[in-house]
Amino acid sequence: MIVQQHGKALGTAVVFTLNTPGEQTGRLVLVKIQHFLHDFENRFSRFLVGSELTRHNQHAGEWSKATPEFTAFSKVSNEMQDWSEGLYNPFVLPDLQRSGYVGSMVGSHGREAAVDMRGREANYSEARIGIQDGSVMVPAGTAFDSGGLGKGYALDMLADLVEAEGINDYWISLGGDIIGRGVDETNTPWRVTLEMIDGEPVVTLATDARTAVATSSTLKRRGEGWHHLIDPRTGTPSTSAINTVSVVAESGVKADVLAKCLLLSDKDAKSFWQRHEAHEVYIQTNE
Repeated sequence: MIVQQHGKALGTAVVFTLNTPGEQTGRLVLVKIQHFLHDFENRFSRFLVGSELTRHNQHAGEWSKATPEFTAFSKVSNEMQDWSEGLYNPFVLPDLQRSGYVGSMVGSHGREAAVDMRGREANYSEARIGIQDGSVMVPAGTAFDSGGLGKGYALDMLADLVEAEGINDYWISLGGDIIGRGVDETNTPWRVTLEMIDGEPVVTLATDARTAVATSSTLKRRGEGWHHLIDPRTGTPSTSAINTVSVVAESGVKADVLAKCLLLSDKDAKSFWQRHEAHEVYIQTNE
């Protein structure tokens, strides 16, 4: 049977859909999903003064005791910086704030909550999170932002959680980024419509393995004269002719990171895609 829940988490709309043998099993898993997302936001949100992320940023240049969850996230972040050839860079937070994105755009955290990092000017092109003996270090003069990786990472963790409960037919959406596998109650594979791409192409999720779908766009999270996607090579909002990219990959992390990198790659997007792993890519330009 299908058990589904709609709600808000991580500053966006979320949907959890499980095809389970019984309703009680599904409801218990949905509660675990809610607890995970609540903990994830309290740990990684830059808009919460009391988050673990904010604490590490406030101690930039110093070793700071980290939870296993933050350490694991930091390791993946370092790996994705190398894998993406530097186009994914989590240290653009000061530039992001200088461009105009200071407070939460959804208002759920309060605009006054974000700690102001605009005064930090260090060159971050070679920066990596330091990790040792249960502690991490944000490089001096920088500020770490989970936003470029967070949704994809959370999707992978949620898929782990659901499958650990013996459920292999499900789909989960965090703000339109999706991970899932299997079939619905009619034994039909799940299908995802890419609403931000002209023509609204449809992606069919695999039945025997996870499929992740992520979209990056300069048409979302915009203010007057700025948008939220910072090019780490310039420190300013991207001027790419590409405005929307959707990526289908085997993990939420790779789909999320690759979608942003392809958008930033502009005219080099095809060659960047050929050097990296993705099942399908949909690109829309503003030309």
